[in-house]
This record gives sequence, structure tokens and C-alpha cells, in this order.
Amino acid sequence: MKIKMFQALDFLDTYNDLKDKELKIQTAYKLNKCYEKCVEEQKFYQSKITELVEKYGKRDKDNQLQYNDNKSAVLIQEDKQNECNSIMNEVLNLDIDIDDKYLINIEELNIDITIDSLNKIKPFITE
Repeated sequence: MKIKMFQALDFLDTYNDLKDKELKIQTAYKLNKCYEKCVEEQKFYQSKITELVEKYGKRDKDNQLQYNDNKSAVLIQEDKQNECNSIMNEVLNLDIDIDDKYLINIEELNIDITIDSLNKIKPFITE
């Protein structure tokens, strides 16, 4: 099965909410295998972000990267923002292969979950 990079990143957010829930061992195992695959993809994603920051980041006269006011993000060169955003969208939409044997049958998930969390793990669930 194929999912998108952004779905793998979303799964990692939700996994932290689910990891302490009581689950059947098969379900926990499958969730953990999906987690491991998503962590692997997250490393690739982070390397691409680093490349984009190095290539498109705005620099001061001392060649240091410039940050926004609250220091939470690197500023991107004004004339390169569209190009950088386009590449970022390509990375977020890359296809990732997930082994079908790690998909979780909806019947196996006997836990309370928010709709937001459900939407984030939905690509890993079968009916």
C-alpha cells in the first residue's frame, strides 16, 4: 500500500497519543511496525528540510541564517519562496510503501480515539 509523506508525519503525531493505550499484541505490533517505517521516512524528510534551508535560507552579511521574530523558523529568500514551497510540497507528497501485512483491521482497534487521531491513522486501517 502507498501513503504520502505527510500522512506518515501525521501518524507520528498520533502514535504518541496511542502508544500507552492497552492494545492486543497483534495491533500493538502492527502499530509499532508502522511507527518504525514512519520514523525512517521522517529522517529522510528532515534531511530534505535541512537541504532546503541551506539552499534557500536567507542569510545576513556574516552568512548566518536569519530567523523569524520568535526564532521558530528560518526565513526564506523572497525571490526563492515559490521554488522552495514547490519542492517542499513535492517532498510532502512523495509516495511511501507500507507493507499490507502491517495494516490494522478496524475490528482490532478497541480503543477510545478522537476523530482527529482517527483521521491521522486512517491510512493504516483496513475494514
